[in-house]
Amino acid sequence: MTKSTTIDIDLEIYRLIENNRQSFNETQNEILRHLLGLGPSAKSIDDSGGINLGYGVFLPNGSKLRKIYKGTESIAEVKGSYIWIKGRNIPQLRLQLLP
Repeated sequence: MTKSTTIDIDLEIYRLIENNRQSFNETQNEILRHLLGLGPSAKSIDDSGGINLGYGVFLPNGSKLRKIYKGTESIAEVKGSYIWIKGRNIPQLRLQLLP
């Protein structure tokens, strides 16, 4: 069981949290875990359906992503609301989607 605690934050911290939101259904706790490099909790991996990238693009939980850069292949996986590669979550998802 997860215990909830209320903390007071100023506007600057609130803006930092909201500016790092990756999807509308991401909680503040998930955003802070992402910013602190903690990765998703076991609950968020089980409950989350994946990542909504916008523009009608949705990556469901368990999706595999492949990239080849300078001849080296990398495989990543969607777990909860994060993309994991080599046992680490990507600190900030920077994707440019063409309209």
